Amino acid sequence: MEEKKLIKFYKQNAELNLEKIIEEYNPYIHQIIRNMNYYTLSNEDIEEIVADTFFILWKNRTKLEEDKMLSPYLAGIVKNLVREKRKTHTTRYFH
Repeated sequence: MEEKKLIKFYKQNAELNLEKIIEEYNPYIHQIIRNMNYYTLSNEDIEEIVADTFFILWKNRTKLEEDKMLSPYLAGIVKNLVREKRKTHTTRYFH
């Protein structure tokens, strides 16, 4: 996916077009998770991370800078969620 689109590209009537973002970035988010050793996560965990990513994006939509690219922002959210999920799995097994 060629990613040169700024956040303002995804705004429609001053509001994020979340449906378009989900359609375009769902594969990108799954790829990030795969690159972070996804085999340690269940399919349910992966789907939860994807859903949480878009929820966090929506929740923080008013804080987004229109002249920034969306992919690094989403990548940061995904990476934090994967780390958090791994941490909860690790503590579950060692306590």
